[in-house]
Amino acid sequence: MAELGTLLCREVDLAFHPESVALLSFDPRSGMLTDPKVRGRRLDASSQLATLIASASDPLAVDLEDSRSPLAKLPEPDRYWLVDNAFRLIVPILARDGSLLGLIGLGEKKSELPFFKEDRQLLRAIASGIAWVLEVELSRSLGSSRSWQEPLEGPASLPPSDPGAGAEIAKECPNCGRLYASYTIFCTSCSRRLEPSHVPFLLPSKFRFERRIGTGGMGVVYRGVDLSLGRPVAVKTLRRVSPEDAMRLRREARTAAAVSHPHLAPVYGMETWQGTPMLVMELLEGGTLSQRIEKGKLAAAETVELGISMAEALEHLHATDILHRDIKPSNIGYTRDGTPKLMDFGIARVMFDLRRDVEVSPAANLDDDSVLLPPTSVWNLPTTVTMSKQLVGTLAYLSPEALNGQPADTSFDLWSLAIVLYECLLGRKIFAGGDMQQLMSRIRNGRVPDFSQTCPEQDELLGDFFRSALHKTITRRPATARELKGRLVALRPRLAT
Repeated sequence: MAELGTLLCREVDLAFHPESVALLSFDPRSGMLTDPKVRGRRLDASSQLATLIASASDPLAVDLEDSRSPLAKLPEPDRYWLVDNAFRLIVPILARDGSLLGLIGLGEKKSELPFFKEDRQLLRAIASGIAWVLEVELSRSLGSSRSWQEPLEGPASLPPSDPGAGAEIAKECPNCGRLYASYTIFCTSCSRRLEPSHVPFLLPSKFRFERRIGTGGMGVVYRGVDLSLGRPVAVKTLRRVSPEDAMRLRREARTAAAVSHPHLAPVYGMETWQGTPMLVMELLEGGTLSQRIEKGKLAAAETVELGISMAEALEHLHATDILHRDIKPSNIGYTRDGTPKLMDFGIARVMFDLRRDVEVSPAANLDDDSVLLPPTSVWNLPTTVTMSKQLVGTLAYLSPEALNGQPADTSFDLWSLAIVLYECLLGRKIFAGGDMQQLMSRIRNGRVPDFSQTCPEQDELLGDFFRSALHKTITRRPATARELKGRLVALRPRLAT
């Protein structure tokens, strides 16, 4: 059966170039549809999804956002199964009596083109050919008088539940963050007793999780290994969302993955596991800008070069109609050789639209990183008309226009970047501590501390730059990322002397 699956997947990949393909066949010992190569989670043959697939005369398109689709009416566990496997088309493999022998699951085409009528006809023909093979194999293993839809009795029979098809939850060391297989009890590094993690130790055929490297209000970041390419990756878990929203996040991650720039941390894709979205990104082993600022102020020349790099990244993002909307020191990372890269771009808009984020009360402690960290924190702020405005981003880096509820545009990112550069030279947050309402009032009115007073040792041209970039009136600020970059480039000769 494994050889058949390998052959099928190779031929389907050559014909359609999907991002993923899996063959699941009925296992009478467990009553499950299983993939011998573990490319897809197994499926209970008695589930409503399996019944729906068996009743389909044509391949089923997977679009959970289409309310007319019969798949959208399935129980939530079945819809999560579709999302976790990233299938966009399911081709039933039926026996002569109409019972379900298996299925072929295909991911999105790499070309992003739809599956055409001719594609579906060819896949039906392939499924018919495989059905004959599967039927013969099952008849041989069970005897011709027995139905393969009846699970075998006895000790060899497996439970019908699906704990994750080999993706069991990992054990995690609360001290050093290392991850272990589920049966491990103690950490081999620091001897601490392990606790259940948020992720599996192994996502079959995809990733192995190694260590927790960061925690924030939005989720947890883990170091992992891409099993197919052998490269290290960073995997950020996001808050659990509905299956439909998970598909939207996956689509947005595909858009972000198509954006490439030397100062943007690549997004490799989006996976889901038991309803938890996981954003797969480049692993930046040089730490974050926030960690560097904690150690002390940055030099003026280094800050200007960082600003030029980030402005170039924003210029590229804005040219592709993507707004970051949460630029802050913790979202700027460094490669091992010191190259700065902007992280967490491309999904903030969707996370904001989902309205699944935490609400931060006005009494929250503004110096608490857990409050300031989530890229998509929603601040419910009472207004004079007893209505609330929802703002995406981190409060200390929001522009006056963002805080006043104006439609998002590129100026939001430019303000945030200027605040970050100011903090590099100041060595601490500009807007932090105190009463939230007072802090919001300061930001709304553009009351940024005068640079010549907070950093009197710095060149006066830097002060001119910040007075312009953080001016209360938006028309006095740089209008584009290119203009912001140009003003920073003009500072190079002065700082080099």
